[in-house]
Formats: sequence, C-alpha cells, structure tokens
Amino acid sequence: MKVAPRRPAYLTRLAVAGPLVLAAFLLVVLVRADPVSRFGATSSEGALSFERVTLAPGVIRVQMRNDGTAPVTIAQVSVNAAFWRFTAARHTLGRLGTTTVTVHYPWEVDRPLHLAVLTSSGASSEHDVAAAALTPALGGRSLGDYAWLGVILGVIPVGLGLLLLPALRRVPPDWMRFLLALGIGLLAVVVVETVREGLDQAHQAPAALHGVELFVVGLMVVTAAMAWLGRLVRQVPVGASAALPPVRHLAALILVAGGPAVLGAWAGASMATPTAAALAFGVATGAVAAVVWGVGHTLVGQERGSPATVAAGFVVGVVAMYAVAVLAA
Repeated sequence: MKVAPRRPAYLTRLAVAGPLVLAAFLLVVLVRADPVSRFGATSSEGALSFERVTLAPGVIRVQMRNDGTAPVTIAQVSVNAAFWRFTAARHTLGRLGTTTVTVHYPWEVDRPLHLAVLTSSGASSEHDVAAAALTPALGGRSLGDYAWLGVILGVIPVGLGLLLLPALRRVPPDWMRFLLALGIGLLAVVVVETVREGLDQAHQAPAALHGVELFVVGLMVVTAAMAWLGRLVRQVPVGASAALPPVRHLAALILVAGGPAVLGAWAGASMATPTAAALAFGVATGAVAAVVWGVGHTLVGQERGSPATVAAGFVVGVVAMYAVAVLAA
C-alpha cells in the first residue's frame, strides 16, 4: 500500500497563518484607504459624542470623541444655556479622535446640568447630568474598597465552595441535581442582567465604535476561551478522595478561582467610557454563560432522575436572585 508523503510542518503553519495575515493586511488597507468615503462621506456635523463627564469642585471635564468621518473643530461650550470659557487638549479632532474639554463652572450638588458643545460648523452635541455629584477619584483607599468587594464576591464564595466539597461528594444524587439546577438558576439571572446592562452601555457608545458588536465580540471570545479551558481541565485526572487538599494547595485554588474577582472590581471601577464598559460586560456575560454551560454539562452527565427536581432547583435559584435584587434596590 502506497503511503502519501507527509506534509512538512512549515507548510501546515503557512496554510493557517497565510489567510490570517492576508485578512489583517486587507483590514489595514480598508481602514487607511477608506473606500466607502469615495461614495459620499457622511457629514461631520453633530458627530461629536460625549464619552465621560467628571465633576471636581468648580470644574467640569468632558471627554469627547469625533463620531464622524470628517474632522470636526470644537468652537464653543455651553453650560445650562450659557456660554463659558473652556480649554481643550485638542480643538480639532480627526476620525475617532478624542479630547478632554475643561470648563470652570460653579456647579451645585444635586442640581441638573445641561451641557452643549458646538462645532465650527454650528452643529451641537448635548448631554444632561440629572444630579451633579463629585466624581470619586480612583486612589489607594478606593482601590482597597474595590479589592475588599472582590474578596467578598469572589474569594470568599470560592473558598466556602471548596471547603464544602467533601460534604457535597456525599450528597444524594437527587439533591446534587437540585443544587446544580439551583446554580444554573442563579447564574441565568446574572446573565440576563449583564446582557441588559451591557447592551445599555453599548447603545451609549459612539456609533463609529459599534458598541453592540463590541459587546458580542467580548462575549463570544471569552465563552470560547473558557469552554476550551474547561475542556482542558476535564482532561486532568482528579482523585476520588473526599479529603481536602493541603492548605497551601487549597489557598492557591481559592486565589486562582476567586482572585480574578478583585481584578474585575478594579477594572470595572476604571471603566471610563461606555465603549469600555460594553466590552467589559460582554466579557463578564461570556464568562458567566460559560459557567452555566459547564454546570449544565455536569447536570446532563448525572444519572437520570426526576425532571421535577431539576425544575424546582432552577426556579428556586431564579426566585432567590430576584429576591436579592429587590432587597438590594
């Protein structure tokens, strides 16, 4: 029997990398050449968008972005229907360009603010602050507070779960199915809330940055990455002993599994724009959805039992999360 010659490894790598390099090259050409503009570029009027408004004593800072295709120049700034002097890092912005506009204005706590930025063409972009309040600065104390929040929401629950692992291995199958379904119900509500908040932030992002698509990209990438990671983890042999691992190993597991909650709290506190927030919510949604998928996979792998047990666990989880949301509102 004739055996086909083995294909060199470098040819396989080239076959995979070649299309990716070509796609990246075409993307650069499309961005640089902007062929769509040849068929009639959209006007830059009204293209300025508000990305973030921060308030300090007697000072209003506004981060602006050019949401159009043509350059735009900031000419005037109005606060509560009156023009005020302002400074800007850059007055003329190219496509997707950003700048920070600073206005010295004696704003009052809990009073509304109506901001308007006018361009040299006469177009106006407006933004309302319902109740003025001092923007908290992200410093040492606030970082510590967010770290403690991450410990409460991530490290401690993971630690409790690992400490309960020996007891959970002795739980009857029906109760285990109930608990797994309960977890799915809890996380399902979290997925709904992160999707709602993520899409809300995405719709506030500049149109040129396509916030909804950015949210979906974050969701899909993280879901795929966690599914791949979960597949690798399932291939690792796990002993059947019900005993806890050594203390140092247990601490390492808690930090690895719960530590990202601290990093997530810091990252969330530093999200300055709706665009970044939309991407972050997409990542969070993907991570939670991947956990739901993993728990569901485990539930399907259990011995078949009463569907009522699974349904009851799911309903209890949803109702519990709803009750928490109502009490925390």
